Amino acid sequence: MIQVQNLSLFYEELQVLNAVHLTIKPGVICGLAGINGAGKSSLINCLLGLISEFEGQIFINGHDVRKDRSWIKSHCGYAPEETELFDYLTGLEFLQLIASVKRLSQPQKAIKSLSELFDMADFLPMLIAGYSHGMRQKMLLSAALMGEPDFIFIDEAINGLDTLSLLRLKKYLQTLKGQGKTVVIASHVLPLLVDWCDEILILHQGRLLKTLVRNEMQNDDRSIEQIFMEIIGQ
Repeated sequence: MIQVQNLSLFYEELQVLNAVHLTIKPGVICGLAGINGAGKSSLINCLLGLISEFEGQIFINGHDVRKDRSWIKSHCGYAPEETELFDYLTGLEFLQLIASVKRLSQPQKAIKSLSELFDMADFLPMLIAGYSHGMRQKMLLSAALMGEPDFIFIDEAINGLDTLSLLRLKKYLQTLKGQGKTVVIASHVLPLLVDWCDEILILHQGRLLKTLVRNEMQNDDRSIEQIFMEIIGQ
């Protein structure tokens, strides 16, 4: 379970998160929606303890993210929107490195499974320097999913995926959800969040304005875009 209590965050004098309270239960796929600058990435970074200079408290399965970094690191997977990959490594070498860091007992099995999930087996011998944007996103997602962590955070990292990879990833995340894993997805693609998520948290100007649950969204005659615009007052 993820518990956030009165979370506020400042970048110098700019407040990017404002008294956020939320609970995300186990076995849930949760979406984060908001315009640029709403606080989605900052919230995820706080949840992972990558940002620790915040006000309030965050607990994941009872572990304080600022005090128990080793537990957070071993139980959480993270796919950011953009990051510097090791371009001088092949895709296979990169995944082997991730598997080693995570101390997997069967690394080759995990690598094979993820390469099949994202249809990357033929590209693993290639240097990452030659990968397209979509292929690099698949590497980030593979790293996050390696070892099937209990908590998975995906921050705009699905934008470059092809249709088949999206369908496969959706099915895979549903399987992990059935195992009690928790998935948090930040995305600008509202219809995708409606299709994939059990609930969507609407962030605007650093505040959590509303939590939409699947039944509400499915039974509402308005489009998700209309609902979103009304919530943020546009």
